[in-house]
Amino acid sequence: MLYELRIYHCVPGRLPDLLKRFDTITLNIWKQHGIEQAGFWTIAIGDSNQALYYFLKWQSLADREKKWAAFQADPEWISARAETERNGPIVARGRARHDRGQRAVRLRVSRGERREQRQHEQQDPHADQVALTQEQPGDGRGETGSEERGTACGECREP
Repeated sequence: MLYELRIYHCVPGRLPDLLKRFDTITLNIWKQHGIEQAGFWTIAIGDSNQALYYFLKWQSLADREKKWAAFQADPEWISARAETERNGPIVARGRARHDRGQRAVRLRVSRGERREQRQHEQQDPHADQVALTQEQPGDGRGETGSEERGTACGECREP
């Protein structure tokens, strides 16, 4: 599985136009080409409130190249894009990054964090009532999965 993070930095004031284009045009054309989106985000607080971040999900790099090329050459897309940009460009610049999906990684916990967790468990009379366990299957290369255990308080919901 391959995930593509795409970031579009809009011309100031044009982010609503980009979002509308995705909602009314782009997603429908992607569906015709079998392009699968995995989420869209905008910045709520931070440096730029004129950027759109989104993920696309591909079976492989070959799958991506085939479907993206077909989408870019689609006459309906070319026409719709030109129409939505007749008052000027929407996207000032964009970039893409391709990442491989990975299994969850076990994070190391410092001694201080473990001490705080034990103190919380001692103070919480409900700590032993709920056990959270997540097992990861092997990755197919002879490695076995890892197991993480922790407790969660039914009252405060803190792990």
